[in-house]
Amino acid sequence: MPITYTLWVFDLTSGSRLQSNAIQTMSSTLGYLNSQLLNNCTDSEVVSATARLAGGQTIAPGIYDSVVFVVKDLNHSLINKIGGDVTEPTNNARILGLTLIGSAGGGVAEVYWDRCINDIEAADSIFHESAHLKSEQVDAMHNYIIQGIGGGDTLKVRVLSKYGSGAAVMSWGDIDFYSKAIRNSIRVRTSPP
Repeated sequence: MPITYTLWVFDLTSGSRLQSNAIQTMSSTLGYLNSQLLNNCTDSEVVSATARLAGGQTIAPGIYDSVVFVVKDLNHSLINKIGGDVTEPTNNARILGLTLIGSAGGGVAEVYWDRCINDIEAADSIFHESAHLKSEQVDAMHNYIIQGIGGGDTLKVRVLSKYGSGAAVMSWGDIDFYSKAIRNSIRVRTSPP
């Protein structure tokens, strides 16, 4: 059965700007996410992979979908709101998002909009946190490696590495990991906690 995958993005930023104070918007972030990241994760089984803005406070996700919440800043963390540990991003401003796996009601993946420099970094962060959620992996994802084409060099992840958001381009490792993760059916939240 062909898989149609949607990455639902809840924009909870209240119109906040990215760090660059440029004209980047959630629309341009989703455009980059679709054209440069998710578009590369389709194959004969995954026939469609797109990011969509959650239009209201509740969505009806498909069986293979995922959800990422983009919050204004760490002070608006949904993970913190439901009792999750936000010590790591509190102590390290290089962390642009966080994912809590296995919480009651479904995992929570969030990106801190104020820490993203531009729409590329924001899109990479959404992709990264969604990969944590879909794969249900924490640190193991950051070190994912596949054997190169024709037995050549190993291919590591870039966008999915520990501090990968803002990587210039995704790698075959990123594509391979995310494409496999899309096939996982996970419990997702249909609205902000």
